[in-house]
Amino acid sequence: MPAYMAPVMIPVMILSCGGNELIGILGGIYFNTLLCMCSSGSFYEYAAYTMLTVLSGILLMVISQKKYKIYGCIMTVALSFAVPSIFYYISSFEINYHQYLSAGCSMILTAVFRTFLRTGCIIMRSMKKNVL
Repeated sequence: MPAYMAPVMIPVMILSCGGNELIGILGGIYFNTLLCMCSSGSFYEYAAYTMLTVLSGILLMVISQKKYKIYGCIMTVALSFAVPSIFYYISSFEINYHQYLSAGCSMILTAVFRTFLRTGCIIMRSMKKNVL
């Protein structure tokens, strides 16, 4: 997997499903730090991952509102493609077809995972309300 193309929005979505968005964001930043330290990532890579993590938490708050659900879904897909591409270009001053292909695969993976996870979160939250 090329640099900047890790699907870092997915851990935030998983952690937010069990708790709230703040837990997801903090856990995501922790995982981003570990990822960049273990893979000897650059500052731009860490900044891109952190930006995606924070934006993912914010977009999950937007998606939870029925009025803005479709806009949040569109922004999640668009940002998971645009942010890695922009940060890769900033760090290397070049972009090629392979980077676009990798960003597109990450975008599709995030969109599919978000769709399946949304259904699971609805079921988990309804079970939580029944228990309480």
